[in-house]
Amino acid sequence: MSDLSDSNQLVGVCPSCSAQYPCRGIRILDRKKDRTYFHMTCDQCFHAMIFAIMKRHTGVVCSGMITDCSFDDAERSLAQETVSIDDVIEIHEALKGPIDKLIPLEKAVQA
Repeated sequence: MSDLSDSNQLVGVCPSCSAQYPCRGIRILDRKKDRTYFHMTCDQCFHAMIFAIMKRHTGVVCSGMITDCSFDDAERSLAQETVSIDDVIEIHEALKGPIDKLIPLEKAVQA
């Protein structure tokens, strides 16, 4: 399978409403060495799906999920910096304390 746009077997049925859709509605989000990320939106139910096709030593694997992200949202998300373990620990520590330490009272009142 050299050209994904020529394959109707790639993803031909919406996982949400089971409507068939053409592969021309699939847009490439990102390409890496061994995987390509795609976004598509169903013309019938308007649910979106993000999926990846990955080349593995055992063959080709496809994995995806239904999302509420538009193509632009997904593209922005992929461009963002990844969350580090230090980021997770910092948030964890902040959540263990009083809420006013996490969000100053004057900012919480303005929201």
